[in-house]
Amino acid sequence: MENPLRPIGYIGLATAVFALGVTVLSPQAMGPLPHGLKTPVLALELADSVYEVETMFGAPGSAERADWAAAMRAGVLVDFGLVAMYGLLLAGVARKLLPALRSVSSSDELSLAALQRARIAVILAVGAAALDVLENCELLVILDGVAHGVRDYDGALARLRWVAWPKWIALAAWFVVLSPELVHARGALRVSAMAGSIGAISAVLAIMHPGVAAEVMALGIAIGMVALVPGCLRELPRLD
Repeated sequence: MENPLRPIGYIGLATAVFALGVTVLSPQAMGPLPHGLKTPVLALELADSVYEVETMFGAPGSAERADWAAAMRAGVLVDFGLVAMYGLLLAGVARKLLPALRSVSSSDELSLAALQRARIAVILAVGAAALDVLENCELLVILDGVAHGVRDYDGALARLRWVAWPKWIALAAWFVVLSPELVHARGALRVSAMAGSIGAISAVLAIMHPGVAAEVMALGIAIGMVALVPGCLRELPRLD
């Protein structure tokens, strides 16, 4: 029987292409970032104040500031495509994982709890993508202020806090909710569950103390998504 997850794997490949594009276009290093943070994009998403933003982009009117703002804007624009792809990837895996497991299992029964988890995971995938779109819109407002040297983006920064953290929490929760089935599927899908769960634990810590924990959160979730791709494309082992 054809693996129901295989078509989702191709969406995963497209997700990886967009992720690479965002990484290449976005600044890899900037001015001083908040303590413990090393990734400029993540630092901007989780910025707490105008002072933090202004510090990381450097002196107003400088060439570096203009270059960093332009590169960050380009990355954010491409990120809209990434959001669409990862939303489809996560929602697709949530919908097709149970049928895929059933196709390689000696039992045709699906537990009510597993079905409920799958539905919750679909909601989390769609919710995370929607929040990411709102996040990008606020980032563009902030970047316009940075580029023009105008510190009038306090409102956008305040709204950003209400969408950035819920987005990361939704992404982390997706892996936790589906972890029983991902672990049961073995291989790369099991790796995805482990990495995503580490990201989820780090997300809880990062809410209280951003910094290194936030970097681990983002890395764990990113690895979890990457591992979904080979996990979807491979033939699932027979489960007895």
